[in-house]
Amino acid sequence: MLGLLTALGLFVAEAHAADAVGLDFTAPLRVVVPESKAGPAPERFALSGPFRLVGAVDGVRTYEAPNPVRPRALFYERQPLEMELYKGERRLAYDADPQNRGVAGAWEVNANSVMVRIRPETGHPQPGQYTLVYRPATEREEGLRFRGGDAVAWSFRSAQVDDVSRHGLLLPSGSEAAWSVDVPEAAELRFEGGILPPEVAEGGSSDGASVDVLVDDHVATTVRVRTGSFAPFKVALGVTGAHTITLRTRDTDTSLDHVFIASPTVYSTAAKPRKMILAFIDTLRRDHLPTYGYDRASAPELDEWAKDAVVFDDARTIAPWTLPSTRTLWTGRQPESWSTSATLQEALRARGWATGAFVGNVYLSSNFDMDRGWGEHGCLNWPGAEYETFRARDFLRRHANNDALVLVHFMDLHLPYKEPARYRHLWAKADPNGLEPMFNRQILMRVALHQRELLRPYLMDRYDQNLRYVDDQLSRFLREQDKDTTVVVFADHGEEFFDHGDVEHGHTLYDELLRVPLLIKSPELTARRVETPVTLMDVAPTLMELLGLPTDALGPDMDGRSLVGLAKGTPDDTFSHRALAIGRVLYGGVQWGSLRDRMKYLTIRGREQLYDLNADPRELKDLAADGADVSGGRQALAEALDRPVVQALRISPTGRANAEILIDVQVPGGVEEAWVGDDPTSVTLAEIRGIDGDFVHLAFESKLKEHREVFIVPNRPAEDVVGEVAVKIVGKMSVFERLKALPHDGSGASLSRVRAGATAVGVTWAVIPVPEGDALIGADGELSGALEALGYAQPVSDAQPQQGDEGDDDGKPKEEGSE
Repeated sequence: MLGLLTALGLFVAEAHAADAVGLDFTAPLRVVVPESKAGPAPERFALSGPFRLVGAVDGVRTYEAPNPVRPRALFYERQPLEMELYKGERRLAYDADPQNRGVAGAWEVNANSVMVRIRPETGHPQPGQYTLVYRPATEREEGLRFRGGDAVAWSFRSAQVDDVSRHGLLLPSGSEAAWSVDVPEAAELRFEGGILPPEVAEGGSSDGASVDVLVDDHVATTVRVRTGSFAPFKVALGVTGAHTITLRTRDTDTSLDHVFIASPTVYSTAAKPRKMILAFIDTLRRDHLPTYGYDRASAPELDEWAKDAVVFDDARTIAPWTLPSTRTLWTGRQPESWSTSATLQEALRARGWATGAFVGNVYLSSNFDMDRGWGEHGCLNWPGAEYETFRARDFLRRHANNDALVLVHFMDLHLPYKEPARYRHLWAKADPNGLEPMFNRQILMRVALHQRELLRPYLMDRYDQNLRYVDDQLSRFLREQDKDTTVVVFADHGEEFFDHGDVEHGHTLYDELLRVPLLIKSPELTARRVETPVTLMDVAPTLMELLGLPTDALGPDMDGRSLVGLAKGTPDDTFSHRALAIGRVLYGGVQWGSLRDRMKYLTIRGREQLYDLNADPRELKDLAADGADVSGGRQALAEALDRPVVQALRISPTGRANAEILIDVQVPGGVEEAWVGDDPTSVTLAEIRGIDGDFVHLAFESKLKEHREVFIVPNRPAEDVVGEVAVKIVGKMSVFERLKALPHDGSGASLSRVRAGATAVGVTWAVIPVPEGDALIGADGELSGALEALGYAQPVSDAQPQQGDEGDDDGKPKEEGSE
């Protein structure tokens, strides 16, 4: 990461004269770290006790012992991936179901404890009788031990304790880091210091360590840091001009004293601090805000606040779920560029800003690299709006004298709805039959089979009640801020209430999921409404310009553009005619689309669609179905992504869950390109086992009946060769079957449906971008329970079939209430 930041000009060679500089984003003069004398991190962790009896059911006793590792899971209803418990060499079964507490021989875990269930005659558990295996803990513990090499790359990092990640430097006892700094007037060094707790309990813990702060060769002060908690420190430097600032750690036990210095910053106390607030309302449809014409008082306070803001009337996200949308917002680039892009928070940290993000969605957690560059990043699952504003308020209080960026994220509009009791019946009355007050997408789809007409208004009532709760909390927080504070209110995506036959988000590219609110209030701007189409990709460069910083500080080749000119009323037709790319669904097969001049193009599971948003804003009339030319949409998609959009053969099998399917495809003349389509949930797997002349060998496996798609581009012109292409399901007595020689008309018509027992392979045409950059991974074994609770992943028994292939729904848009 340091190499990337250096290349982008964020990890600067030295700290030049400025009001503030973030030392954790400034190349040091030197970093010295002693090599660890500890052996390799253990692979098995003994439960050393003490064991405490905590319950008994039907004679089976449950004993609890301290957890010897620090897992990052948020829910433990399911066994964390790669975590196993052994009694001797016998692996025990995991069972966290409260109904099964009377079953002996099982175990469960939470963040702090391991519970084992045994019969009385077995006797009280003894220390060392049980051992835990958990590879992530082994790897994390090994990561605390410096084994030589590049000390700078090893030291500069983010570190997580409980639910908070911090960015800074890991300096085990006996280390030092030094910087050449052009110290401003009335300068202080501020940082938070602590000792990271070990990732495994074996070997004890630190009793504290000392940190010396040196200005040139003089010790300005010495502070004491403790394990597991971080304390703030401020050191008056008493000098100006070019000086060397050194942080040096010292104590006796280098194997335990994992000193972490978070967000070290040299700043001028004479400079007036600037503040910026990003109010991130997850899952907020723009058309449920009074500011955008909604006829219910769902957010009256925000509506009043917006009268003094710049309101963007036609803002869209680039994807219908959180992870890609937020990566784009933070970088100003397509999410596939995440690993090679700088972020807004990194650019501001490099300039000495305090940066804090307080979030409540698992897709914004450190497991998905979303703590990257934040000085402080707190992630809990489903915190209420009141608590989120408390955390943001506390951060601003702690950094009252510093430039500060805070992101406060509201999860309340996301299923399952949990509005406080005083909002519970503001609009929603009786619950539909079979629906508990808390529910997820899978439950909703079952209830919708028989009660959709009742369910839709009920869902919107519950949604609006949660919005009203957020409105009350956010408005109270915003009223407390100085008038010079820059505030951005936005959402990552919307929500579907059966607008096109489905519910929630992540599954389609229709505008109920893509159009989002975007409101900006800044001392640089006066109130106005902007009708020009914009995207979340434009937010980061906009904020950089509002702060008077060059947008190229985020790196070259930005995809987004600053909106400051539009926000100040300067017309710019290039925005109106700009091509915007959409896509990257969480589930439901590969989908892409584009938007230009109010014409919206979609390519979904082999079928192309086109909508005129001026005449058909609800996207119910597919012009492509009536023969409209879609070439402009394809061109806009290629232009927006800056990569080829090609005509390909789409291979899409179905078959038994958890059974491998082998498929051979014969393409006369050979293959130009072939690739596996994305499935961010990682429920389905596919592999191109090899390309042998004219033959492509494919393997598929899935937890469901449906499988991931594979795309093949022939060497010869696709429509010339299609009738010669043949497909075979590998097995006894299998034979190749040729495709139909059908021209590509965008209808998604089947070119072949090869069957062998329970397995079938569908082949259609597809228009698809050639993949490039980072694949989006929306699965994480450690957080699988949290993903299931949010409805982003589901037990196989609850899985819904994906629509759009032969024999299923035709993928056409449906009117509200249609079946």
